[in-house]
Amino acid sequence: MESKIFYSFMGLNLVMEGGFDRAKFFPPGVMGAIPGMTSMATGMMKKKIEKANLPSLADLQEIAQVEGVELIACKMTVDMMELDESKLINGVIVWTAENFLTYAKECKLCLFT
Repeated sequence: MESKIFYSFMGLNLVMEGGFDRAKFFPPGVMGAIPGMTSMATGMMKKKIEKANLPSLADLQEIAQVEGVELIACKMTVDMMELDESKLINGVIVWTAENFLTYAKECKLCLFT
């Protein structure tokens, strides 16, 4: 079964070089609005991931690619945010929204970030 992940808008940061190093966890609701809460929550989540002996987010993404998952960046978002396509991690392809929607309409299960 083929799998693809389409990244657009802020999700696109995760397929940029060093994206997971800059990733933050934003607590939902009013907690996320408290100054410093995002940094504290991000640190807490990283410790939980480490304590559970789980691979890092970057490692999980790399494992997915090795297993054949295609990572796709949204062309409109790349253009709109004036991103340099050469800064995408290796293996990421760029599709227009039309390309993705044409693919997605035939999917059995479709998720996007």
